[in-house]
Amino acid sequence: MDLGLKGKIGFGTSKYDSVHTIRAGVHAFAKSLATELAGDGILVNTVAPGRIMTDRTAELDRIKAEDGGMIKSL
Repeated sequence: MDLGLKGKIGFGTSKYDSVHTIRAGVHAFAKSLATELAGDGILVNTVAPGRIMTDRTAELDRIKAEDGGMIKSL
């Protein structure tokens, strides 16, 4: 199992607690499943993408900046 950027899971503010909880649950499930299936040579991987810059998120950043706050993409 490739843990990749596991250190990134769970960081954030209370505004995103539900997102981080879901990611942690998926990570724990995948880890458990990988342990269970390892004996059969089956690998389990997960992807937990962060915020992706698109035209829409760029527009939201512009609006947020005008309101006095700024969201930054990773």
